[in-house]
Amino acid sequence: MRAIFLGLLSLMSLLAGESPRTGTYTAAFTERHPESDYLRMRVRYNWPEQPSDGGVYDIAQEEFEIHVPSSYDGSEAYGLIVYTNAGKGGHAGLYRSVIDKHRLIWVAATNVPNERNVIPRWGLMLDAVWNMSKGYRIDQRRIYASGMSGGGRCASMVAPTYADVFSGAIYLVGCNPPVWPPEKAVGKPIRELAMANRYALMTGDGDFNKPETKALSTAMKAQGFKHVEYFEQQGLGHSHPSAEWFDKALQFVDQPLRDEAARLLAQAKALESKKPYDSCRILMRLPVEFPIATEVVTEAKLRLATLVPTVDAGLREEFAKLTTASADKQRAFTVRTAGFPCATEARALAEASGDKELAAMQAAPAGASASKLVKFQEIWAGFSCAGKAAEAYDVLAAKALEPLTAQDAGKRGKGLVKFLKDWQPCPSRLRAEGLLESDLATELATILAIEKTQSRIGKLQQFTKAWSGTRAASTAAAELGKLGGSPGSK
Repeated sequence: MRAIFLGLLSLMSLLAGESPRTGTYTAAFTERHPESDYLRMRVRYNWPEQPSDGGVYDIAQEEFEIHVPSSYDGSEAYGLIVYTNAGKGGHAGLYRSVIDKHRLIWVAATNVPNERNVIPRWGLMLDAVWNMSKGYRIDQRRIYASGMSGGGRCASMVAPTYADVFSGAIYLVGCNPPVWPPEKAVGKPIRELAMANRYALMTGDGDFNKPETKALSTAMKAQGFKHVEYFEQQGLGHSHPSAEWFDKALQFVDQPLRDEAARLLAQAKALESKKPYDSCRILMRLPVEFPIATEVVTEAKLRLATLVPTVDAGLREEFAKLTTASADKQRAFTVRTAGFPCATEARALAEASGDKELAAMQAAPAGASASKLVKFQEIWAGFSCAGKAAEAYDVLAAKALEPLTAQDAGKRGKGLVKFLKDWQPCPSRLRAEGLLESDLATELATILAIEKTQSRIGKLQQFTKAWSGTRAASTAAAELGKLGGSPGSK
């Protein structure tokens, strides 16, 4: 437990801006990925309204094993491998030299054996991405699901279905066909993303899952997956592939990124003489979006060093004419100059105009309305004046919330729901969410204390229906599942 506590402190220190922890260690997390909530997961998998027995888990009670290469210092985004075992343990040291070489971070829940319910096994993979992305600088284009045997099957059930979270996967001696969300509005975009991601299917000539793995590889290619490769290690049975073969899989899933980076570099070079600004824009993308393509990034930086001074000189000529221009033109110019030396002066000019615009809005007889402040924030997103508008918006929200805070906890629920519907995200809205969940938790505790089972089931059904979408309703649905009832029962 001491190791887990120290791991948690490590991640907290990262959020506080301290030096990132490297090496192999264990940690516990306190937050779950929004998509790992059962009510969200059921949409992807067409599950029943409440989780099955063993499907509810407390993230704070779960242990994760982590390995961060010693070369990581936060200056460059690293990829992430989320591993799921068939037994217990996170195997963070299994491919240590290989993941160090490829600038990858390894994270694995340690208590996800095949015997455990799939809901936490799959949910914890999402939670790992969420928390590691908060603690480390993660390359969002290199987030891979992986796992061995039953863990490989878990990865194959999560990576395509959550193609908006994972960039692909490496399945080790175990995999299942992809499952698509049944609702067209969710399933269609997910399927399109999944088809463009990268998948390495690994097995051995002595693995009893070899026929299934090979068949799935063929099927995925036939279905239109753009990047799928089958790897068969000679002399391997039903066990982890060697580091050498895992290295081959990593090279495969990363190669499309290197190819795309090379294509963009060629495009930038072709634009250098006639459209140097456009060339710079492409070159600036490469270190940010393709850190894995080290040779391309090195050349891009060298070319930028030559091009930027010339382009910046031209931009400064435009800037000289903007001192009396409209705020819209100044703002647009600031966006165009991002990354160039003149951007600092351009931003200062635009910020001053934004401040004047906001001040004029607030000085009007009726003051600045909530809707006008929201629109101002949208227009000036990324500028400090947008933050000032957000503060003004929260003042209005706080005033609207005051009457509700004065009401009794048992009577303000519907009013809080309406408030949450009417107001955009802001500190006061967070406060309203907290009040509502606190009130509902108290009400739910009273229901759970009812002695007669049938009466308790009836009250839980009413509660779940009345407060659908809240955390308390999810808890109530889980309790109904334990009692054999359901939100839809009469």
